[in-house]
Amino acid sequence: MFVASAEQQCITPEYSSLEVALKQLTDNNISVLNSRELNYVVCEACTCPTGIQYNALIKAEDQQKAIELGWQRVDEGDDTPE
Repeated sequence: MFVASAEQQCITPEYSSLEVALKQLTDNNISVLNSRELNYVVCEACTCPTGIQYNALIKAEDQQKAIELGWQRVDEGDDTPE
């Protein structure tokens, strides 16, 4: 599962760090098995994405709950969204 720090640059990020993003999951009784922060090269404009993505490995039975919280699935073995 993944979530971006914010939709675009020049706005206050919803998640200021990996720890803050993961806290959303744990506060909703979703166990995080592993996690990492990815930083992508992106353009430098307010309409560009932040390039910061937080990934969390969770149990399959918790995926729907995470999706309802705004997280998205990542293809198995891939760092890009489905």
